[in-house]
Amino acid sequence: MANAIAMELDDATVAAVDALALAISAACGNGVATIASFGVPAHLTLTSYDELPIERALPALDAFAATIGTGELMISSVGVFPDLVSGSVAFLAPVMTPALLALHQGCLKALARLGAPCWDQYQPERWVPHVTLAMGLREAQLAKAVACCAEGWKPLSARLVGLKLVAFPPVATLKRWPLQSVPG
Repeated sequence: MANAIAMELDDATVAAVDALALAISAACGNGVATIASFGVPAHLTLTSYDELPIERALPALDAFAATIGTGELMISSVGVFPDLVSGSVAFLAPVMTPALLALHQGCLKALARLGAPCWDQYQPERWVPHVTLAMGLREAQLAKAVACCAEGWKPLSARLVGLKLVAFPPVATLKRWPLQSVPG
């Protein structure tokens, strides 16, 4: 079973992402999967692993979670991971800030001692931060998905409110760390 470490988004952002994903699903029809269709709220994945040693990962993630607080995330654009063979992914892209990059690097560093390699797309200098909208999009569906996003597009000001460790498939939360506001 694979594992992911993800940042949870505030309720208002999750609702906005879900509404957009629902519009994409309605416009594109059968064969399009959304994160919500798997029963998973919108989130920002920091890293994923094929085989993460959970017993050793939990203390490392406890320590990592203690070092981070809630944070702001400006979701300013729409993106695509193209794959016309197995289906493309449409996503919302946050602005890459020094704080977001440090969060990703901190997570990787916290888990590096475990010796489990993360998936290639989450490696340093390969990670594209994203909030998935829809997966399995064929060429015509991809155009419809982008059109749904473009219609009335406004950037989203999101808040990172939690860290979680999940196992999949099927998706199950193994542990959740609520984040505390850090006095500025």
